[in-house]
Amino acid sequence: TRAKARRDRELGHGAKSKSGESKGRRSRAASDALKRKGTAAASSRALSRQSHAAAGSRSAASRSAAARKAVATKGPQRRSQAAKKAARTRAARGH
Repeated sequence: TRAKARRDRELGHGAKSKSGESKGRRSRAASDALKRKGTAAASSRALSRQSHAAAGSRSAASRSAAARKAVATKGPQRRSQAAKKAARTRAARGH
């Protein structure tokens, strides 16, 4: 429509968009929501539990693809560190 065309043209010519006004509000809302969470929500135990639950709902192929991508982007030194940490974790859990 003509009104939409006019708005699009104004946006293209440097006019502020309406969504720009809500960015601060959205950011503040996100910050407030995080503040309402307890500090235990971000504990290593809680994060581990969440990641294990998320992994359980994914297929083996999906997890394997993610692991392959990680290997490709990590590099030899970080890969070695990760392998050592995984071995320590397995040993600590008696696996």
